[in-house]
Amino acid sequence: MLSLLRSQLRPSGHRDSHEPVEVRDWATATLTGFVGLGIVFVVILALVAGAMLAAFGPAAPLVTVPKVTGMPSKQAEERLELARLKMTVVNYEYNRNVKEGSVISTSPYEGKQVRAGRQVRAVISRGTRTVKVPMVKGMQLEEAAAKLTNNDLQIGETERKTDDAPADQILSQTPPAGTVLNRKSKVNLLVSGGKDFSEFELADGKKFVFRTLKITVPQGKALQLVSVTVQGSDMDKSFLERLCRPGEIVEVDLYGPEGARVRVRLDDERVFSERL
Repeated sequence: MLSLLRSQLRPSGHRDSHEPVEVRDWATATLTGFVGLGIVFVVILALVAGAMLAAFGPAAPLVTVPKVTGMPSKQAEERLELARLKMTVVNYEYNRNVKEGSVISTSPYEGKQVRAGRQVRAVISRGTRTVKVPMVKGMQLEEAAAKLTNNDLQIGETERKTDDAPADQILSQTPPAGTVLNRKSKVNLLVSGGKDFSEFELADGKKFVFRTLKITVPQGKALQLVSVTVQGSDMDKSFLERLCRPGEIVEVDLYGPEGARVRVRLDDERVFSERL
């Protein structure tokens, strides 16, 4: 009777406990689960790899950074492009050993292997910190200005005077040609206004008057201090201050705004005063 009751309570398809079928079924189910998770993981990796490949493309090949130091920047840029690299200028520095506009150094350095398409950072030379003043005497003012600019110099004070030379021709320069100056220094110019030059109108409508003053030093002390100044609106300028001998004739080119006063002094005593 007990045997019959057990057989009635046993679920359909159930085996006796001494048979190891239930353990094998559990192991099989567990293994199947792990395999499924593994497949899902592989699929996710494949999708991620595919996305990265689509975004960045395949790994770029290795190339060698060529030597471009000492080359003009344009030539260096072209040389790097041939090597499948790109040049980026990151700084300009003074360097007396590398010509202005040429490459001083690169990063990565020459000979290093990098991926194609990489940026190569370059430092470009400004040339030497000092330059020689070029000769501009005899040139026209526009030509002289261009030559000074090309030598990294600037025009300083520009004075004009009546002269037989054509108008705007440079009569003299200070400092003279060959002088060594720092870059961006100023060179003062004396410019011809032509034979009949006497006035010059500025852009704001103001007029400047130009005169040549001749002074004969009177008899007296062996050496006399002669000074010539022009004082006017926004101007107080000395055109001469030096020791002269009696009988010496001093010629002074001066200018000033219309109506400015010219004063001549001998040993601090005023001897002449007149408006321009």
